[in-house]
Amino acid sequence: MEFGKSRKLRVLFLSVGLVFALLLFQTLASFILKLVANYAESGSEIAVQGLPFVKFLVNLGPLSLVIYLGLVWFGIGLRDIFSGPRLPGKLVLGLILVFSSWIFLSSLIASIVIHFFPVSDTFQTVMAEIILNQPWYVSLFYVGFFASVSEELLCRGIMAREMRNEGTARWAIFWSSFLFSFMHLNPWQGVPSFFTGVLLGWMYMKTGSIWVPMLGHFVNNATVLALVRLGAVSTGMVSPETTEALPAGATGWSYFIMLLVMGPLFLWGLDMVNRATATMPEPRWKSQAQYIQEILSQESEDPEQTDTSQSGEYGFPIIP
Repeated sequence: MEFGKSRKLRVLFLSVGLVFALLLFQTLASFILKLVANYAESGSEIAVQGLPFVKFLVNLGPLSLVIYLGLVWFGIGLRDIFSGPRLPGKLVLGLILVFSSWIFLSSLIASIVIHFFPVSDTFQTVMAEIILNQPWYVSLFYVGFFASVSEELLCRGIMAREMRNEGTARWAIFWSSFLFSFMHLNPWQGVPSFFTGVLLGWMYMKTGSIWVPMLGHFVNNATVLALVRLGAVSTGMVSPETTEALPAGATGWSYFIMLLVMGPLFLWGLDMVNRATATMPEPRWKSQAQYIQEILSQESEDPEQTDTSQSGEYGFPIIP
């Protein structure tokens, strides 16, 4: 019992360490970017030419490095994370319904946060730079594709997976969602992200497939990007100085309209996901290396008790 608790705490502490490592790497990367930007402003031709590449590394580098650290610390391979059952079409459709409607519902949560903590000008400017003041395909790559793949690899594929391996699904969903929320370092994204993380984590626990939260995260972020950019373009507000096009939360009758229209779509999508996952195989959370280690450990204790003649859904032996 105590040994199990110590393993759970070890996984939690390592996960917290990954998040703080990410924040440290992002701080260092931002410092490097600021130095290069200053040289570019001073007229350095090399800095001007290298600035886009440095921005690219600053966005991709820290998360990629932390994902690598997580894989090493927990002894997981990418093959372990990406292996899983085929996703039924009904599940994919339900997933799209859930997250295309969820963004409207999560804006209600954001509205409550904004009511108590007004959005800062700095945050608005940063969001405008990421979402509005770049070509749409660049924003889609960073906000839609890269954020979905990298954040889900870290928070669900590594942290939630290992937490589930050592504890209950609820424990894994809560703490992985909390750390996912904390990574954003601001309440306006952090609070809604916690509830989004719970939804993504629940689906991951139901299916055992990392493709499910990745797709859900992509649909969520791409919907935000499309709504904000379409609103900005239609009002001519795409410029570095303009932040009014960014959503500031729902007000007035929009609360009622969102719940009336998007609520049923969200529940319909959840029902589709729940029905589709009912026929899927039970997820297996141990990596191939962990299964092998467990077999060797059992063989050393009592060779006659170990039966490796059966294979699981993903080719891993089933321990009786």
